[in-house]
Amino acid sequence: MIGGAGHMMDMNRRMEQNRSMKRFDRKKLRESKQKEKFDSGIKLEFKEVSKEELEIIKLKIRQNAKKEKRREKIILTVSTVIVVVGIPLLIYYFNN
Repeated sequence: MIGGAGHMMDMNRRMEQNRSMKRFDRKKLRESKQKEKFDSGIKLEFKEVSKEELEIIKLKIRQNAKKEKRREKIILTVSTVIVVVGIPLLIYYFNN
């Protein structure tokens, strides 16, 4: 055999497997996987909410998201300042 022939056979075998998978009904496979994933047999009951209450809930979620973004920006800014100021101080400290 010529060097690398095993690699060629492996490539051909993989290509054949991929072609056979194309023929398989992928949609049916995807649906069955989703059903297995989410079908635990437990029925969930959701609370009915009026439109006014729904708007209040949405407003609270938006306010919390805004607070969280602000908190993340503050943490990022403080971290950046510490790094930008701290590294030169450490370099100065260890050089002297």
